[in-house]
Amino acid sequence: MTYVVGTEPPTYCPYCGDGVDERDVDGVVTPYCPGCDATFFEEQLVSARATVVDGDSVLLIERGRGADVGVLATPGGFVEPGETLPAAAARELHEETSLRVDPDDLELMGTGRIAFSDGNAQLFVNFVAPRSAVTGTVDPGDDAADARFWTRIELDAHPETGDPETRTLGATGLEQLLGAMEEYGE
Repeated sequence: MTYVVGTEPPTYCPYCGDGVDERDVDGVVTPYCPGCDATFFEEQLVSARATVVDGDSVLLIERGRGADVGVLATPGGFVEPGETLPAAAARELHEETSLRVDPDDLELMGTGRIAFSDGNAQLFVNFVAPRSAVTGTVDPGDDAADARFWTRIELDAHPETGDPETRTLGATGLEQLLGAMEEYGE
């Protein structure tokens, strides 16, 4: 049994109905049921992202929904039950940009974790593919206000990404993204 980060852990065990207590699990205070010995671990949301590099440019979307409207990001989103991470990244790429990539053509670029001010957290896994492995024409999906390829010069000049104090890019660190552009640019 898991509970979502930022919510209260269970008070009663959903398996046997006993009251829940806490114990140390690898140095972390964790709720558990003394009656049936069930442990209730914190669940963190997992997302997969797809970075497409075309020469000296990279595909980005401008968020069109939610709390981060207007933020530049690599295409990506939450992993669905039973879905592999590369398959989720490929699905999200298609949903947000109309481009298609075979999940087998995605290479792991990096991972990270974002902790939000409300106590929630998200784990993300970033994949990368060269434009030659991707098919289709860029067309923003319904949750993207825009989608296009950005050059490093454009990224350095953009107020959101050009400032060294705020060098972030959605869930993908800008430095990680620039490294992928150097490595996978054709």
